[in-house]
Amino acid sequence: MKDLKPTLKQVFPEVYTGTSDLYCFFYARALQLLKTGGMLAFISSNKWFRAKYGEKLRQHIADTCQVRSITDFGELPVFESAAVLVMIFLAQKQSDIKLNTQFTQVKSLESPYPDIKTVINEQGTILPNNSLNGKNWLLSDSTTASLINKMSAAGIPLGEYVNEKIYWGIKTGFNQAFVIDGAKRAELIAKDPKSAEIIKPLAVGDDVRKWCIRSKDKYLIVTSIGIDIKKYSAIFEHLNQWKLELDKRYDKGKFYWELRACAYYAEFEKPKIVYPEICKETRFAFDNKALFFNNKAFIIPVNDLYLLGILNSSMVWDYLKTFCSDLLGKSIELRSIYTSKIPIPLASESEKEPIIKLVQKCLDAKGVNCEEWEKEIDERVAALYGL
Repeated sequence: MKDLKPTLKQVFPEVYTGTSDLYCFFYARALQLLKTGGMLAFISSNKWFRAKYGEKLRQHIADTCQVRSITDFGELPVFESAAVLVMIFLAQKQSDIKLNTQFTQVKSLESPYPDIKTVINEQGTILPNNSLNGKNWLLSDSTTASLINKMSAAGIPLGEYVNEKIYWGIKTGFNQAFVIDGAKRAELIAKDPKSAEIIKPLAVGDDVRKWCIRSKDKYLIVTSIGIDIKKYSAIFEHLNQWKLELDKRYDKGKFYWELRACAYYAEFEKPKIVYPEICKETRFAFDNKALFFNNKAFIIPVNDLYLLGILNSSMVWDYLKTFCSDLLGKSIELRSIYTSKIPIPLASESEKEPIIKLVQKCLDAKGVNCEEWEKEIDERVAALYGL
């Protein structure tokens, strides 16, 4: 699509983003072609419902269409030759009559499938009013929508709660050079003791589990922009063997031995809440060992066990499943555009204290046999949300 992008931006400015999938522009073209009252019916990926790149398309459709029906097949293997999250979308170009939107989550390809009309009639639900509001679409039944609205009314967005301090992990552009194990670390320090100053303990997104972080004997060579590499002879010798590959990186500093620009290296050294970019279940953890993380994880540099308890609650997981982009394998994508909107209930110190104590027990147990404590956390969090 690279060569097409300037033309797509010119022809479809109302939906264009630099990261949009090509199918988004088929929707835009259909709306250009339709007369008032005309219908469009597409089978496509469902990612634009929740992805950042779909915001302008959602807004455009909300402004110009009446969405008649959305039939979401999730991960079901509708096509033999394509692994894609499939949905059928029907909309009518703006008319004066306000129509209901039928939303159906297809759970099985057993009978009555492939009779889609019967599947919709038997399994579909009418979306509440304002579910498809501007760029923010809430594709859920009235019960779930009511829960979401209660949660949102009970607190403030996570981004506001932490002063927008939600940071992505480090992207090296060439892990082979910058990510090393304990043996290589010891070797570099033996050659030059100053190497220890810029070799930091590292964890990756997959290491982050609920309440704990797995130790995998990984380290990151942190050569920030402006570093005097001559002070670290062993590190320079190590990185120099990959000079050609490091020079080709998009993610780099001014010199080939430098990592990309990052204004928040110091935040990794602080106590922090950590979570992976992609997961199948809630996996928020706490780090007080100054770990660095790769770009498959996010950090929130706050020492706040009350917040950790909220984030690991089943209510927040249900909230995230409603809004986050789905991926194959029943995973969801916890990008900060979604997590920053998690409502955090405002609580008194007396309400926070028992949650903090329960969270500390879960941390001490490293997430093992914590079911009773987690159940009590859920009950207390639900009460704060008014659920």
